[in-house]
Amino acid sequence: MKKLPIVLILIICSLVSNAQVVFREGYVVDNEGKRIECLIKDEGWLFNPEKIQYRLSADSPVMTGSVANLSEFEVSGQKYIRAEADIDRSSDNLDNLSTDRMPEFEKRTVFLKELHSGDVSLYEYNKERPLYFYNMGNGIVPLVFKQYMDLQNGNVRTNAAYKEQIKQFPGAANMSASKLATIKYSADDLLKLFEDSKPREKRKVEMAVFAGGGVAAFYYQAKYYTDIIYKNNPCVYAGFEAEYFFPFAAKRLSAAFQPSLQYLQMKGEYEKYNATPGYNEVRLLNLSVPVAIRYNLYLNGSSRLFANAVVGLDMPLYYQYDLFNKEYKPSGALRPAFGLGYRYRHLRAELRYSFGSAHLSWLPSMTNKINIASLNLAYCF
Repeated sequence: MKKLPIVLILIICSLVSNAQVVFREGYVVDNEGKRIECLIKDEGWLFNPEKIQYRLSADSPVMTGSVANLSEFEVSGQKYIRAEADIDRSSDNLDNLSTDRMPEFEKRTVFLKELHSGDVSLYEYNKERPLYFYNMGNGIVPLVFKQYMDLQNGNVRTNAAYKEQIKQFPGAANMSASKLATIKYSADDLLKLFEDSKPREKRKVEMAVFAGGGVAAFYYQAKYYTDIIYKNNPCVYAGFEAEYFFPFAAKRLSAAFQPSLQYLQMKGEYEKYNATPGYNEVRLLNLSVPVAIRYNLYLNGSSRLFANAVVGLDMPLYYQYDLFNKEYKPSGALRPAFGLGYRYRHLRAELRYSFGSAHLSWLPSMTNKINIASLNLAYCF
């Protein structure tokens, strides 16, 4: 059982490092304006990419595209265009604010993410901070928003010229002056100016209910006794999960909140100082509140492998610690874990190994821990 966490860690590392590249259907447009249907490596970019990888077919070699040889590309419904844009280099860090009210523009050729296309097209560029641009047929124009330091009184002020710029958008005519004044410098708010724009996809949160069971080993050492290990003791648990997908990495990274009830029961025999047998018993009902960071490896549209790195808080609701003819009161403790699993449609299975304090580490005469190897089954919806 001691070797199990090492094996799981090695499997997880291998899974992540050798993960299948996710190529999705899309297209690129070259410098001659030729549109090429292809498969693009979808990385769910949080920051605007400078390069992309694509292949002409599933078996063809991987090619690299950049602003030097591509004028446009689209994958997973998200379009990027090449543009020469005025990029504001001003910092929004309060410790490094400029004292100049005006943006510090630098001409750069970049890929802009298209948020809306029409008589007025809206674009986003995100590197150090999100910047927004529009095009009404006369080229790419930056929407100006800059925080700066007022030297006279040391206050932070804002140049929100974009609020005047957006008044020329057709959608602004349908808004009251008070409503228009509330438009923030963000993609969600700026898109409110376009009645025909599709709502941005919200980050999806998936739910699941799960139950599991496994075996536990209780390791402990008391001051006057040798190490004692109780192996293959039953453990059962059940709970629910909320999984949130991060807005990047094409849904490969997520965080899962997994509150559950966990029951452990352990019995064992030891030899007293007078050579007579003694008996220990542990019964423990925990409220376990783990949080998992999950890496998802999609095999196809219906199935995926995943690896979890978990840390959780175990809080005892009911306990019976009879050790060496004494009763002990447990306390809450953190418990790390690793897991490896497979999901097919709504069904999921995970092998998990957790280890850590057995809630009694505050006793100077005793060191102890509980290791648990378990299998949980879940229904996801």
